[in-house]
Amino acid sequence: MKISGIKKVAGKSKGIVRENGCYLQVNYHKKEKRVWADFHCCLGQNEWNVYHDKDILNCGNIDRPATMKDVMWMVLDAISRDNFQIRIN
Repeated sequence: MKISGIKKVAGKSKGIVRENGCYLQVNYHKKEKRVWADFHCCLGQNEWNVYHDKDILNCGNIDRPATMKDVMWMVLDAISRDNFQIRIN
């Protein structure tokens, strides 16, 4: 599976430091097979972007430097959870 944006998200994470309250919200668009990250700064990670599009998955937050492999696993886990939820419903 080819997913675009993983390298860019991993690169953005290099400047993230958990102690300053900043983090990246990682998102995946199922139809476009594209990953991107939204930057937030909030102690407790109480801010997030809401996308009202059923094709966009929130894959979780990154609050430390991450590799491309880390980002890929986050995305694959979100896809897996989404597929499981679809089968149950």
